[in-house]
Amino acid sequence: MNLKKRRKLIIQILLFITASLLIFHTYYKDNNDKFNKNLTKKSIEIQKDNQGEGIKDVVDKEELNFFENVEYNGVDLNGNRYVVKSKSAKFKSDFPELVKMTSMTAIFYFKDNTTLKIFGNYGSYNNKTFDMEFREEILAEYDNNFLYADNINYFNKKSFLEIFGNVKLENDSGEVKSDRIELDLETKKAKFSMLNDNTVKAKIK
Repeated sequence: MNLKKRRKLIIQILLFITASLLIFHTYYKDNNDKFNKNLTKKSIEIQKDNQGEGIKDVVDKEELNFFENVEYNGVDLNGNRYVVKSKSAKFKSDFPELVKMTSMTAIFYFKDNTTLKIFGNYGSYNNKTFDMEFREEILAEYDNNFLYADNINYFNKKSFLEIFGNVKLENDSGEVKSDRIELDLETKKAKFSMLNDNTVKAKIK
C-alpha cells in the first residue's frame, strides 16, 4: 500500500471515529438529560407527597387532642362547687376551651348541702365560661326528684338550666311531662312550658 492510500485510510478511520463519538455523545446526553429530568421530577413528586403526608399528620395531631377519664373541678358564680367528669374527651388546638365529652357527668354541690347530678351520653364543657351542654338519654337527680330529657344546657352566668326534649320529672308524688323546663339554680324555682300552648301533663300518685 502506497503512502497516498495509507493517508486516505487513516483520514477515513479518523472521520469514522469522530462521527461515532458525536453520535454517541448526542444520544447519551439527550437520554441522560431525559433520565435526570424524570428522576428529578419523580424526586420532587415523592418529596411533595411525603411533605403532604407529614403536614396532614401534623394537622391531624394538632387539630384534635384526646384524653380519657377527664375531670374538671370548679366553683360557679354563686359559690357552689361542681365537678365535671367524662370517660373520654377531645378538643381542637385552635379552640381548647370547648371540650367535647362522652359519658358526661356533672355534680353540683349547693350551699344548702343538697346535690344535683346530671348524666348525658355526650356533651361539652367550656372551661372559660363554665357553661355545659348535655345530650341524649339524660338523667338528672336532685333531692329524690328524677328528671329525664334529651337536652340540658347549663348557663353559668345566669345559674340557669334549660331542659328540653321529651322532658319527664318523677318523684314520690307522681310524674310531670313537659316540652321544656327552665330551672333557676339559685332560687330552685322551675318554669314548665309546652309547645303549641298545650297543657303540662301531670300524674299525681
